[in-house]
Amino acid sequence: MIVVAAAVAAAAAGCHPSGWRPADLVLAGGAAALVTWASARARTWSRAVLAGAALVAGTGWLVLAALAALGLVALASATASRRPALARMLGAAAGGLAFNLLLRLPQFTFASAWRWTSAPTGTTALLATCACAPVLCSAWSASDRVVRHRFRVAAVCAGIFVAASLAGFAAAALTGRGDMARGISSAQHGLDWAERGNATRAAGDLQTSADAFSRARRDFDGPWTWPARLLPVLGQYAHAASELARAGYTVAAPSSQAAREVPYDQLTAAPGRVDLSLLRSIVGPVARADAALQDASRIVDGLDTSWLPAPLTSRLERYRHHLDSNVPEADRALEAVRLTPDLLGADGVRHYLVLFANPAESRMLGGYGGAYAELTADAGRLSLSRSGRTEDLPDASRADAATAEGLGWPVPLYAPSQHLGNVTSSPDFPAAAQAATRLFRGALGSHLDGVLYVDPKGLAALLGMVGGIRVQGLDQPLTEQDLAPFLLRDQYTRFSVRSERFDFLSATARETFHLLTTRSLPSPVKLFEQLAPAVKGDHLQLWFADPGTRHLLDEVGVSGRPPRDPSNDVFDLRTSNLSQNKSDAFLQRSVTYETVRDGPTGAVGAEVTIDLHNGAPLGLSPYVLSNQWLRRRERGAPPFGSDTLLVSVSTTLPVDRASVDGRATTWASHPTSPGSEPDGAVHRYATTVTIPAGATVEIRLHLRGGRPTAARRGITFVHQPLANDDQVVVTEREGGATRQVARFTLHETRSVTVTATSA
Repeated sequence: MIVVAAAVAAAAAGCHPSGWRPADLVLAGGAAALVTWASARARTWSRAVLAGAALVAGTGWLVLAALAALGLVALASATASRRPALARMLGAAAGGLAFNLLLRLPQFTFASAWRWTSAPTGTTALLATCACAPVLCSAWSASDRVVRHRFRVAAVCAGIFVAASLAGFAAAALTGRGDMARGISSAQHGLDWAERGNATRAAGDLQTSADAFSRARRDFDGPWTWPARLLPVLGQYAHAASELARAGYTVAAPSSQAAREVPYDQLTAAPGRVDLSLLRSIVGPVARADAALQDASRIVDGLDTSWLPAPLTSRLERYRHHLDSNVPEADRALEAVRLTPDLLGADGVRHYLVLFANPAESRMLGGYGGAYAELTADAGRLSLSRSGRTEDLPDASRADAATAEGLGWPVPLYAPSQHLGNVTSSPDFPAAAQAATRLFRGALGSHLDGVLYVDPKGLAALLGMVGGIRVQGLDQPLTEQDLAPFLLRDQYTRFSVRSERFDFLSATARETFHLLTTRSLPSPVKLFEQLAPAVKGDHLQLWFADPGTRHLLDEVGVSGRPPRDPSNDVFDLRTSNLSQNKSDAFLQRSVTYETVRDGPTGAVGAEVTIDLHNGAPLGLSPYVLSNQWLRRRERGAPPFGSDTLLVSVSTTLPVDRASVDGRATTWASHPTSPGSEPDGAVHRYATTVTIPAGATVEIRLHLRGGRPTAARRGITFVHQPLANDDQVVVTEREGGATRQVARFTLHETRSVTVTATSA
């Protein structure tokens, strides 16, 4: 009865040495029955070793139960001479209880014991085996010849079964391992061809991968591998190999079919038109490929790795991480192909505002919106309805202006109601775009379904898809390489008079978009490669009025909203031109951020130095270097060539002290757009500085440490897309020592996160 009770309790422990539930029940119950039977005949010291192992390794209630097992061992020893039958029953109960406790021990890891790896291992089973060995050996020596003979016969039969199982699984592994390697290699080649846009080669390699995984699965699922499924550890290997082959086939087969069915070579936009029926035809294959990735992810997540060694579990973790990173991308791709037809006017005409901004006259978002265009999409046909300078549009209506004012603009003078181009005065692009749809709706007389922000670097990336353009007033065509430098600086140095300079931003924008809507465009892969750097640097930002589409834009990183990690400090430097000139084309900004540890409190503050250098040459025209105060001939106006800026700093650490060129100054907090920082964790400060031509202004900020170092991982520096990229140096000071942590340029990236070791 004690043996049966121990076996039933062990079967209910939930152990999974083989990975197949029926076999696990038999193995756990049989092992418990054998140890319990042996404990009835074993010596006292061997029982004490078994119960002691459960006591040493146990936690919580397991310790109390192990003490009870040791008590049974002591009682069995005390009654052995007077009542041997009772002693055997007590010994069996002690052994059965101790073995069941060992089965219920928490899983050990090398990380917790030796700090080698965090991968789970079979150390619990190893401990149980070592603890049971003395009991089994002691019972063997105490048994008679008949019992020993029976055990020898059983051991020989078990050995033959194990040898046959090993041979069968080894044969499957020898053939299946090569197929698995071919499947993985072919899948990687197929994905590489798919990224290059070669659907034929991608489909061929992915089909080869699917065939290889199919053969591997047949090898690992063959009848010769079935005995291995019944053995501890080996059964886990067999199950894992079969499931991995199934996961590989689950991904490769639908992907190969999708590569054959999706006409990648036909997805290019014909002159002024996108084939919506062709676009809708790829939804099915993309959906099947997405479902296949999710199925494969579920298969791999369902694998039990607790009995597998660290090298194999680390490979499985890498594969699981690969799937986990690709599933969201596939979900976004599916959502994109489903939404795109509607965005291109499949269910009605769509109107989009294209806002062309020039950081030569900076605003908090990037540049002043001096030119605009209205892009119309009707049943896949794209056309440029109208374009021009924003200053030529009628003023916003009083109601629309009031609505936009409520979004919180940092400078009343540059509120959008003063001029439509000032809609970029908010650093939060979604808020600015929402206001732009309301302000330009009245000026253009049409409902707007979205906003595209483009600066000279973004315009250059778009121009790269159609080649060079000719613009009135220029002898040579503009190309992708020279468009951004020309619009940001060269136009102001080559043309001294505004009438001669012409409106190059409006002209180049209009001509570029005319070519984009009248010429055939490259494949989606080449479009992505061409535009990705401009998108990452916020030189191209997109916003849609539809909330569902906006969610997709946030996920793919096109909405212009920088990522926010609550565990990182944020430092966001923004400057906005107050002079109403183009001197920001020559503005150079550099930031030195030094973290300072406060020993007594453990908090980390910072000393920040911001250098603003005005490199404008004085020989340029008044249009470029004069300012609004000089034009009005006001007393005390800044000198010619100076750059007057609103300097805004957003940081998670509050500003304690501030100075400009060594003089203490007070920085006032300024309003932000609602929704841009919903948690209210970022403090925003602003002040005004004037930088004479050729001079440098130094701003120093002391940021008070407000959080313990354990909650802080790093500092995220946010990029403002200007004419010149910021130079950033990060150092850390602790005690009397200062060391440099990082030096970089905020170039073609929305943000950079730096981790300081002292934090």
